[in-house]
Amino acid sequence: MNINIPSHRSITVQDFMNYKSAPDDVAKVVLISGWERDKVLQLRPDTIRTTIELYEEQLTAVTDFPRTFRVGKKKFGFVPDLAAMSLGEFIELDSHLPKLQAGDYSSIDQFLAILFRPVKIEFGKWYRLERYQLDEVQYYIEAIRQMPIGNMNAALAFFLSIEGQLLEDFPQFLITTMKKTRTQIGNQA
Repeated sequence: MNINIPSHRSITVQDFMNYKSAPDDVAKVVLISGWERDKVLQLRPDTIRTTIELYEEQLTAVTDFPRTFRVGKKKFGFVPDLAAMSLGEFIELDSHLPKLQAGDYSSIDQFLAILFRPVKIEFGKWYRLERYQLDEVQYYIEAIRQMPIGNMNAALAFFLSIEGQLLEDFPQFLITTMKKTRTQIGNQA
């Protein structure tokens, strides 16, 4: 019995989330193969182990960093300027990081929905995204879950490579935001 291992091009964020939440190796091979549990239980242990190893190689594949992807007719883009993100976006990202760093990927779709949003306007290679609003994520979260795993890995590798710089810039961002807020409050008084 041969098991076809999907390529990172066909594995989605949802597939990744399901795999990471699988309770055991048999459940993982059921997800990978699409076979019934009874059929997977007939496999030799080394076949199960090899299947998981080959699949996990695909899960860690990093492609070039495509800043956009399409699900159906809807195009999504990566936030083009992370330093220009709002305080709310930083807080949301930060709220998901401890779980992700601990290996809990149950909210990775929410994390990615902050970094990738529907493209509102496109001109050449440039694009403008819809503003991030937590209550609007529900309308496109399913599309985020259909993102290819290679796109997710590339985005996470990019984000984690600049995370230190973002953390260094964050205090200055807070100071600037507080000054602007005080000025606005003072002008309204």
